[in-house]
Amino acid sequence: MKRIVLLVAFLIVSCGTFAQISKVVEIPMNNNSDTSLWYKWRAAWCAPLRIEKLLYSTDAFHFRYWQDGQAVDIWSSDNKTFSGRVTNYAHKKVTHTCKNHPEKPMRLFKKQIRLDSAQAHNVYKLLIEYSILTLPSDNKINNWSVGLDGTEYLIEIAKPESYTFKTYWTPTAQKGVPEAEKFQAFVIKINAALDLPGMYVKLMNELPIGTFTKNGISMFYISGAYDDEFDYENEFGNEYWAE
Repeated sequence: MKRIVLLVAFLIVSCGTFAQISKVVEIPMNNNSDTSLWYKWRAAWCAPLRIEKLLYSTDAFHFRYWQDGQAVDIWSSDNKTFSGRVTNYAHKKVTHTCKNHPEKPMRLFKKQIRLDSAQAHNVYKLLIEYSILTLPSDNKINNWSVGLDGTEYLIEIAKPESYTFKTYWTPTAQKGVPEAEKFQAFVIKINAALDLPGMYVKLMNELPIGTFTKNGISMFYISGAYDDEFDYENEFGNEYWAE
């Protein structure tokens, strides 16, 4: 799939007023100039996950890392002190006994965990150590192949003057690509530094019985936990928020 880069100056709406902000925006695009499917999906998830759309961020620095079922954010207003959080999420498959019953949207369950300043700053140091801020998106890296299955990692970087969205498909499947080895090393380090698997288990321990997905493809089953009465309904459909 051919991709191009979008460079724009855009209008941002805040508090009922228009403020013109010149921002360089870099998003992988399809050959028909339609915005990247991955970007569209993640932008649509921001509201139900209660996380910011970084395209409109005014932070001095805001970084977001996506892996299956998790979004890691760190940000700073002065590039010196950092804050952060991890948003864990899963969608529950809704089944019906009646074949003619209208299909319901999957229920969203999520648990957000705050990072202390030391944890957030440690993530920033990993970004520098592995050159993640300057590493090109996979479509710009020689010999980086893509496929239909595997694992897709996504990166968002926002500054007052720029926004960048990058994709990395299954770095472990790339052979002889130094950039893939570097990115995979970062994935291992950030998972270990924040214990991201352990954080996800905290969400899984609060899920009701049922079948869930972290990425819309692979499924996992919960055999017993909280009851569905903890679900509540809002404009995004049925969802559960665990503090």
